[in-house]
Amino acid sequence: MQMIKLAEGVTPTCLKPPYGVIDDRIRAIAHALGLRVILWQSDSNDWQVGTAPTVTPAIDANYQLLVTAAQNGTFNAVSISPSIEAA
Repeated sequence: MQMIKLAEGVTPTCLKPPYGVIDDRIRAIAHALGLRVILWQSDSNDWQVGTAPTVTPAIDANYQLLVTAAQNGTFNAVSISPSIEAA
């Protein structure tokens, strides 16, 4: 939290647990630190790409489904932040 405060000038108020792994111990720690736990409901599966900065057709299709749902007003969820940027 201190590193984010130093780098960005704001103190985090939310926690996205790595890989979405959370239990009561992590919830208690987050609560003690004043953090809200945020989990996702949608995954683009971009983590499957590996280390090469490419977008496979399946991942591109996943993103398109999310974009279409958002445009139609039917997507009302949290999505994992992409680890790569689509061109």
